[in-house]
Amino acid sequence: MGKRRIIVAALVTLAAAAYWSLIARNISFAVGGSDSSGYMSEARMFASGRLSIPVDPVRALKISSEYTPIFVPIGFRPASGARMVPSYPPGLPIHFAVAGMIGGWERAPFYVGPIFAMLTLVVLFLLARELGLEPWLSLAAVVIFAAIPIVISSAVQPLSDVVATFWAVLAVWLALRSGGQAPSPVLSVLAGVAFAIGVWVRPANLLIALPLAFAFHWRWRHLAWAAVGAIPLGLVLMWLNARLFGSPFATGYGTVGQVIDWAALRRCPAHHFRWIATTLTPIVPVASILMIFDRRIDKWARALLPIWFGVFLAFYSIYGICSDWWDMRFLLPGIPALILGTLLLLRRLPIGITALLVLAMIITPALTSKKLGVTGFDEAEAFWPATIKWAEPQLPKRAVVISGIYSGPFYFYAQRFTARWDLLDTDTYQLLRAYAANASLPWYAVTSEVADIKPEDFPKKYPGNWKQLGTYRDVTLWRLDE
Repeated sequence: MGKRRIIVAALVTLAAAAYWSLIARNISFAVGGSDSSGYMSEARMFASGRLSIPVDPVRALKISSEYTPIFVPIGFRPASGARMVPSYPPGLPIHFAVAGMIGGWERAPFYVGPIFAMLTLVVLFLLARELGLEPWLSLAAVVIFAAIPIVISSAVQPLSDVVATFWAVLAVWLALRSGGQAPSPVLSVLAGVAFAIGVWVRPANLLIALPLAFAFHWRWRHLAWAAVGAIPLGLVLMWLNARLFGSPFATGYGTVGQVIDWAALRRCPAHHFRWIATTLTPIVPVASILMIFDRRIDKWARALLPIWFGVFLAFYSIYGICSDWWDMRFLLPGIPALILGTLLLLRRLPIGITALLVLAMIITPALTSKKLGVTGFDEAEAFWPATIKWAEPQLPKRAVVISGIYSGPFYFYAQRFTARWDLLDTDTYQLLRAYAANASLPWYAVTSEVADIKPEDFPKKYPGNWKQLGTYRDVTLWRLDE
């Protein structure tokens, strides 16, 4: 290895170590809200060999199973027989479960995101090289992607975005490699496996099927081998969906028809383009469109990359969730295509201009990440377990506890079911009070003023002699005195 290569390798190693240090220092080792508590509780459920969980308060109160939804924590959904099943796809929880069983549940699952973030960077470099980008531009693609705010914020939390992106990028790279100078059925099969695992992690990764066909150059033999890798995992997932949600084509989010919101077309495309331009500079959306018309770029790349990003943009333009910068996480599995397409176009410019534009594409997401504070989630998320630790010693084991946003953390950290205030109306509350009295169960409540209900409104919604036992930041602990 020449001296120049040794220096470059050393610099790349130092940069990778610095990036890992940045992420590792900011990992959130806590779960809260719906996403993280749902994923982690589902992981623990799978590790125990269960597909559903009985909702204990229904049995304790001796009430009809029609009241089950009131006691199901966020991150889960009610099932027949007074049971609950996860709302989230099984792929990421299985990753967490494997990590937890290998390295212990206290820390190991929380390293899944950071590890997959680093793996994504490696595969993205290989993909850039496979598309013909020079080594320095391939490294630039990695740095640009690594600096994106949503990449960092997703990596440090137990979320699916980075993991879903890894499997998407890996599938496309394997597909391109399988049709290279030495065509390989094995790589085609592995591309199918990577594609299927991505769908397990996030059902929308099914959209990768079309770009994959272009990555295979529509060679039917390679597509057939990919199907050999994907179909077995797909059939198992369909069986699991049928068991959990009643249909092989349903997910915890519902069917495709239930999640589509055509009215979102009026706001979501503009929202997505705004944040792409904000976090990646306007260079990226403009250049990634222009590259389609540059005949000097390989025709398959000109088809693959726009279609790869386009399928995600199209779907999430009618998904209806597009209110802030973090909603870019939905587009994350397609964003590598934008970056690669931009660099394929810019490489045609004089080297000095290309370098300046690339530098702008690196600095912009880095500065935006700093502005958005994507490295402070560890401190913010620590509030969830701290609140449970504060409340639990004051709650009797058999109490009926009204909660809301804390229903997920209560279940994960204390295995306690709570009555969801957002699902418990006044009449049902009075009915359940009678059942609780018959079972000699006391009533308590733990509510957040910010995320749930204001303290002055709580007694109005649930009449009774409620006494405030204490507060912890914005959370109030109540006891109902008969």
